[in-house]
Amino acid sequence: MPRIPVRAALALSGLCAAALLMAACGDGADPSPADNTATSQANPSTASSTATVLPTRAAGFGSPPVLGGNVTKVSPEHGTTVTQQSTRSPIAERPGGVCAEVNFEGLPENFQWFRMAITQEGQSPLEVTQELTLVASSQDAAEGKICWAPTAGLPPGRYQAAVAVQNPNNPNENTRQIVGWEFDVK
Repeated sequence: MPRIPVRAALALSGLCAAALLMAACGDGADPSPADNTATSQANPSTASSTATVLPTRAAGFGSPPVLGGNVTKVSPEHGTTVTQQSTRSPIAERPGGVCAEVNFEGLPENFQWFRMAITQEGQSPLEVTQELTLVASSQDAAEGKICWAPTAGLPPGRYQAAVAVQNPNNPNENTRQIVGWEFDVK
């Protein structure tokens, strides 16, 4: 079984059962680097039928996240190393830090459906949903970006992050999607 960013996803443990977490984060074979699409694993009845997968696997990191559905891009990208400076967010209109580009397809409350957790290796998971910066797209009202960045940036180390898509009005409803990824800060 491939290594996944479980600690960050477990910070969102109220969102789904362990079996759903394993299905959402991928418990099968990694997609071939030549195959740039994969069937969404989060919830086939509500997620898009295809998802873009990062084409390569960085050494020392778990499997790349399955993107698509409501979470279309993450940053820092899985398996990358970024500077502490790049994890700050000095301009509110152009947030940085740990981010996910999202779309609101099938989500009537838009941003309220998204939750985020982050874990530095060796530390306890931290849910940062209440501290997210939310930016709606000026070009497309059905898209946006969610970001979390501490004032001083993230301390150096390896991080795991997870974004979950969950009905804010019914926490007992199955989670629609969980995307987990890893990156380093130097």
